[in-house]
Amino acid sequence: MEIQKVCRMNKTDTKNISIIGFAIFAMFFGAGNLIFPPYLGLLSGTGWFLSFLCFIIMDIGLSLLALLVVTRTGKGTEGITEKLGKLPSILILSLNAVCLGPLIAIPRTAATAYEFSIAPFFPAFDTKIFSLLFFLAVVLFCLSQSKVIDIIGTVFAPLILAALLFLIVKGIVSPLGAIELQAAASSAVRDGINAGCLTPAIGLLSSFASFFEKQTKGKVSYRTLVFGFAGISYVISNFGITRILALASPILNILYPVLVLLVIMGLMEKWLPNAAVYRSAASGTIVVSTLSAISEYLPVPVHIAGLPLYEYGFQWVLPAAICGLMGYLFTRERTSAQRRIIGNIAART
Repeated sequence: MEIQKVCRMNKTDTKNISIIGFAIFAMFFGAGNLIFPPYLGLLSGTGWFLSFLCFIIMDIGLSLLALLVVTRTGKGTEGITEKLGKLPSILILSLNAVCLGPLIAIPRTAATAYEFSIAPFFPAFDTKIFSLLFFLAVVLFCLSQSKVIDIIGTVFAPLILAALLFLIVKGIVSPLGAIELQAAASSAVRDGINAGCLTPAIGLLSSFASFFEKQTKGKVSYRTLVFGFAGISYVISNFGITRILALASPILNILYPVLVLLVIMGLMEKWLPNAAVYRSAASGTIVVSTLSAISEYLPVPVHIAGLPLYEYGFQWVLPAAICGLMGYLFTRERTSAQRRIIGNIAART
């Protein structure tokens, strides 16, 4: 499923624009967006607005920026990483696809749907049976590659919006009181969570099956990849959400920073002179994020905690900036501005 292709459709086609808009909303809106913000607000108290702002920026904000970079380059997800070189680009995108696909994100959707919408109401219901039914539904909706956007935009997005509307109205009409779910509320929340988990799973499974079909040059078909990824996701989903998140944490702590960096640099492409800046900044980011992930479990020879912004999880920013500047100054294809800066540094030393 190529998002950048559907985003460049005729701007006067209101129906298609609406369907695509709803589909993008539904794919970005997972069950975590339904569950986590109220909990975050509860923890934040009077500082809820700052927490809300940071959550919006790091969640949907970065997702939309990544989508913007993808559509601007017109090269799909490869447009985000192409400046790193062919091999590093394929490696990072493949690792990202595996981790955000069958290894972590897709299994997590099934585990989340079970633990929040089934287990509280039907604790005796076997998680393996639920996961099997969940992934059968996901595969069913993914098999027709050309219809995935339409299915999500016309079927699931309205369900999610209806559940959200119900919760908002209920919160306004009866905002306080005992924390309990009446039958109607239980059904609405359960339907909202299930739809919120299905849409990211369908979007991710279809997207990454398309990605690997392209990488294998069609030697492995889209449908084969859909079934294969769904099978792997089914097995991992039965580990439970706690174990999945424990597996996800170190992997995402390594991959997430460099992808954030590349998205931001992609927005600044016209001000960045050459690929050396991208490669240097990305290298510094990967080194620091890898050491940070390792330091959670093993001692490392570098004092990662002493880096600026460590307490916020952005300890990679300064090394990325320094490495990017070095790549800018010492690239072979020097501009007059680069030569002037290097000359000034040499004169002072």
